Amino acid sequence: MYTRIAPVIGELVSNSWDAEAEKVEITIPETSITPDTEIVVRDYGNGMNPNEINDAYLQIGRNCRVELGREVTKNKKRDIMGRKGIGKLAAFGVANEVELRSIKNGEAVCIKLNFNDMKTWPKEKGDYQPVVVDSRTGKTSEENGTELRIRQIQRSTPIVSEIVRKELARRFIIVTKKDFEVYVNGTKITKADRRLREDCKKSWEINDLPMGNIISQSAGWQVDGWIGVTSKTSQTERGLDIFVRGKAAGSNTMFNLKTTTTQFARSYVVGEITANFLDTQKGDFVGTGRSSVQWETLPGEALEKWGQEVLKYIFAEWLKMQKKKKKTK
Repeated sequence: MYTRIAPVIGELVSNSWDAEAEKVEITIPETSITPDTEIVVRDYGNGMNPNEINDAYLQIGRNCRVELGREVTKNKKRDIMGRKGIGKLAAFGVANEVELRSIKNGEAVCIKLNFNDMKTWPKEKGDYQPVVVDSRTGKTSEENGTELRIRQIQRSTPIVSEIVRKELARRFIIVTKKDFEVYVNGTKITKADRRLREDCKKSWEINDLPMGNIISQSAGWQVDGWIGVTSKTSQTERGLDIFVRGKAAGSNTMFNLKTTTTQFARSYVVGEITANFLDTQKGDFVGTGRSSVQWETLPGEALEKWGQEVLKYIFAEWLKMQKKKKKTK
């Protein structure tokens, strides 16, 4: 599920959101990757004590929403992103070692997890035991929060921080909120790193479209967001991004619409759709890798049908604009 750096960092960013952090600092080396290269993600959230690390972080498959009995965080009432309890393993898709250091109320705890050790851990020893880093554990005056250091990265080419910053901006609506600042090598992620609605020659609020924002009245499913058409065409950066609880659930989608009547229009359409009904206590209809909607489910099929009707309308509007432009010229 995780073979690239940006999605891995994205999982750590979503953990920081759930930890009620207001600031996240990501440090990425931009030189050639060596055995000593580190990617560091430091947040200033609630932090964890030893019991919380054992009972929450190190438990695989823990559904925090079910365990906590709520869909929002305790203090800031943010929509909780975590669900399946496996995002913590994402780093092992691109690296072999993760060092976690968490600070809470003046006490720091630092542990090291090694993927190769996990795979070769003798059964007679029971559950895998991370290594406690004594030199970075104990009393401290540092702020609450959690730091992860990703090491033994499985690539040799340099990482471009600008690409990571823009991809994070595309994967999370929340990274441009006032109470959640994310920095990559000291540069803050802003709306300018996302698709800008202002770059569209025409755009529509979802509520203003003839189809409206209701996916299913009886089920209470609805969406919000915007959709627009750009002045310049692109074959790779077009389509709609779907967000669930502030996190991307699909990028550049065309809702599986197959049509040749307005084929050229497809390369002009962009937009952002929020569909939180795809992930609630009643069910999770987003792929495990959080990169695609599960279209072959009732909510997925309903959203797909709605999306196809919306695209047909936008394509028709684009065609009118093109005809008017040609006539004026």
